[in-house]
Amino acid sequence: MAVKYSSALLLVVGAFGAENCFVSLSAPLNSPPFDDDAVKVMRTYFLRNINVNGTGAVVAARGDVPALPDGCCPGGYTYHWMRDGALSMHALQDLVDLEGEGDESAFAREAVKSYAGWVQRMQAGSHGDAHTEPKWNIDSQTPYAGGWCRPQTDGPPLRARALMKAADWKSGPSKETLWGLVKFDLDWVAKSGSISLETCDLWEETVDPNFLWNRAMMRAALLDGGAFASSMGDETRANSYNEAAAKLLGKPATDHTAADGSLTECPSDGGTDSCKKYAKSVDGAVILSIIHSTEALGDSETLANTVESYNKAFCGLYAVNQQDSSAGTPGVLYGRYVKDSYGGGNPWVLITSALASLLYQQAQHQPPAGAALTAWQRALNSESFDGSPKAFVAAGDAVLSRLHRHVAPENFRLFEQIDRESGKQYNAEDLTWSYAETLMALKERAAVTLAEPLVV
Repeated sequence: MAVKYSSALLLVVGAFGAENCFVSLSAPLNSPPFDDDAVKVMRTYFLRNINVNGTGAVVAARGDVPALPDGCCPGGYTYHWMRDGALSMHALQDLVDLEGEGDESAFAREAVKSYAGWVQRMQAGSHGDAHTEPKWNIDSQTPYAGGWCRPQTDGPPLRARALMKAADWKSGPSKETLWGLVKFDLDWVAKSGSISLETCDLWEETVDPNFLWNRAMMRAALLDGGAFASSMGDETRANSYNEAAAKLLGKPATDHTAADGSLTECPSDGGTDSCKKYAKSVDGAVILSIIHSTEALGDSETLANTVESYNKAFCGLYAVNQQDSSAGTPGVLYGRYVKDSYGGGNPWVLITSALASLLYQQAQHQPPAGAALTAWQRALNSESFDGSPKAFVAAGDAVLSRLHRHVAPENFRLFEQIDRESGKQYNAEDLTWSYAETLMALKERAAVTLAEPLVV
């Protein structure tokens, strides 16, 4: 079903300059940007990629991957990535009631148990690769043997967080079983050598020892792990995890604030030559870091500065954003980073959905005032933006509305990218992470709706 926008709801670009092409809505939509039929399609294909053949693995995507170089990487994305799998299993537990009685609940219960078994086998049989090997063969349940960007350090903290979440469910694996898997990962994360290890970024192209995403996920996992260790009566580990989070990681964004007040993925001084080569001062990984952290990575003004900076960058990069904004289509599309060339360097579905989540999450916090409110008005291209929960929901609705326009032609089967010129979806149909972020954005919206009914 096509989403229609009243002209009274649209606040067309212009108030704060043409560089920022974000098109706002003056009020939330009467219903979520994706209707029940669209959500049903997305949930169906999301679940289809989880617990593959009962192994507990999560396949990254089943569709063709034309963006990969010729002769590279047989099998495309038909592997289990530690990062994608952990994020998807965490999302599954947010999206499905494991204590419910329907088919989805029964499926999710079995998937969580199988995932715990998958992790146990990964940890036991990986021959030293259990923490830093990102990519795994699903059939053989062994590390991918081909060339790849290694090591990667975000897998263990993300995996530990997904497993700790499973402890909340009565029908899940026992806490004792989960604790054995969690401490295997967090004992490694808490080591100074792991935290300072030069690692590949989550896009598997850049290396640096100080990525915001990796540090933020490590800190979040260690803080959660401290509480989990205490619940298991292991105060020694609880103290170790909390101390590592405080002393070795501190505030993850300390060295990641640019001159314009926005957050950066690489250190703000530029980081390694690899970071500088790819111009990583603007990186969609920052948006993901913000929404997946358990604590604020910056105050409201910093987040607004980040959104403004990213709006300008991705509006300038993508013709599709300029065309959509000129046509009055609400929102904006985000991609990875300025010098991205993979598949032509396009907007990504999952990062755009992550931006919507960021805005919906802001609706659940204290409304901004003063300089922070002014910064959000600039970021969202609207002098009338008042910082209220409804205003932030309207901003999130704007983002998902633009995304909806580009994924509806494929009947809400989500790919990895959206072509920067044509606006057509591209590469890796049924990318699991795209489904996870889009469905979670809608869940974040629902959290605001439940807290305060949205009447427009």
